[in-house]
Amino acid sequence: MICELLIVTAMSLFCVVSFAQVVPAFAAVAGFYLLSRSMAAMQIIASAPLQDPTLTDRVVNTVVNLIALLLPALDAMTQTTWLLQSAPSVSILGAVVGQTALYLVLICSAALFDLYRKNF
Repeated sequence: MICELLIVTAMSLFCVVSFAQVVPAFAAVAGFYLLSRSMAAMQIIASAPLQDPTLTDRVVNTVVNLIALLLPALDAMTQTTWLLQSAPSVSILGAVVGQTALYLVLICSAALFDLYRKNF
């Protein structure tokens, strides 16, 4: 839960620094969060065509998978079974912490780049 919170906090700081107004920054963070949380469901929907897969189905599936590669897997960072049954294994927890560290470095470096680019 903390890893997900760190990524969303870093993204919100990046958007507040980058955008001139609060409403577009809030909309960008909300869109980022919702898209990151629901990307697994979108991948399932895109990979299951109703009939024989056509070229369009394959293109849509590829585009959705490419978007999923760019976004953090926030749906895998917090699971209800971790709270109710057993704690996650060390390998799962290591993958979550590694992904969090990677996205924190990327988002914070983008925020610093944008902050240094502005002349106050």
